Amino acid sequence: MVNTPDNSIEKDLKDFIESIIEEKTNESDILEFKSYQFTDGKFKSPKNLNNFYKVICSFANTYGGTIILGIKENEKENSKTYEICDVGVSKEQFDEWQLSFRNKIAHFIVPSLYGIKTNHVTVDNKNCIVVKVARSAIKPHAFRDGSLDTFYIRNGNQSRPMLYNDLKTSFKALEYTQRKIHEFRNERISCILNGDLDPSLSTDTSLVIHIVPEWSLDEANYIDLKKCHRNEDFKLIAPDRFGSFTYNSYGLIDVHGYDTKPYMSYVQLFTNGSVEAVEVRLMNDFRNGSIYNWPELEGIVVKKIHAYCLGLSKLNITPTFYISISLLNTKGKKANLDEMCFTTSKELKTNNIKTPFVKWSIESPFPEAMLPILTTLAQTFSLSRSYFYDEELKPVPEKWKFT
Repeated sequence: MVNTPDNSIEKDLKDFIESIIEEKTNESDILEFKSYQFTDGKFKSPKNLNNFYKVICSFANTYGGTIILGIKENEKENSKTYEICDVGVSKEQFDEWQLSFRNKIAHFIVPSLYGIKTNHVTVDNKNCIVVKVARSAIKPHAFRDGSLDTFYIRNGNQSRPMLYNDLKTSFKALEYTQRKIHEFRNERISCILNGDLDPSLSTDTSLVIHIVPEWSLDEANYIDLKKCHRNEDFKLIAPDRFGSFTYNSYGLIDVHGYDTKPYMSYVQLFTNGSVEAVEVRLMNDFRNGSIYNWPELEGIVVKKIHAYCLGLSKLNITPTFYISISLLNTKGKKANLDEMCFTTSKELKTNNIKTPFVKWSIESPFPEAMLPILTTLAQTFSLSRSYFYDEELKPVPEKWKFT
């Protein structure tokens, strides 16, 4: 959930609310008004707040939409008029309200719904809150009332329970989305192993990071690649700097290498916001072709993934990401497990290794999300756990200070 305090955004939202009042704009399939009032600025449930969650679900399951808290509808002589009503949440109280709101959404909506944007707006000296819900790429989402999960869809200005055919269509779309993520990774790995970028990549051992924003799964979405050019958030894995930028059919690629090995590290930014980062040198060039000090390399990779995700979120991409790491051409490889090379892993028996995809939202803890990926890689190198977790698989705080 993102609260954007930008003054220009607040002015635009204020103008938007004033235009609704002036033009008597009606509710629609993407617009809803609520006259809720919260006591002492806290998100304590009014009796009819369940309907609020249902509207959020219906927007996420349909086209997305905007909910304005602080508009009251009046019926006068068979015509509708609207007026501003104070929600009881001041600008100073808004952060506390939003935190409670976030916790309630996590409890009442399944699966978890991320990327809801909230803004506090003052109109005519009255407090309003604007809640923007994006169309979800992993719909359908249900409202959980304690004993029953009910799915909702938007129909005109109403939020109604989804019918059988609605659910069938939505779950088919979800299955397609999940398959699409895995197909993207498999297709990209095939390109690397086939030497489409450079023949050396077909035989060199490489570490490959794939980050797929949930936002990118909507084929209508794309990013302004000019904002990614020499963007500090998208530096190479190693060395930690920029290489040579080139536009290609996929988007924008930043490459570092030498005459004999032109692709030693690169970051490919796709037009839909997905990221592919590849590291070759540290996987091959350290003492007889072994893999560089794994504890240090693991730290570099984790920090880079975090930086890439934050960089994408700054481009107004809904901050929920699917992340995986693959190791290619690894059969027979050993990894150094300490700086002095006193300890090495066993020879790897598998040629290509893929971690599971994990889902991370910037609103949720990064260490917990990365556990399946880092555990898979640690076990690949004969370790029981990653250096980023203790024996109980709890995050080691000093390792995660960058988050």
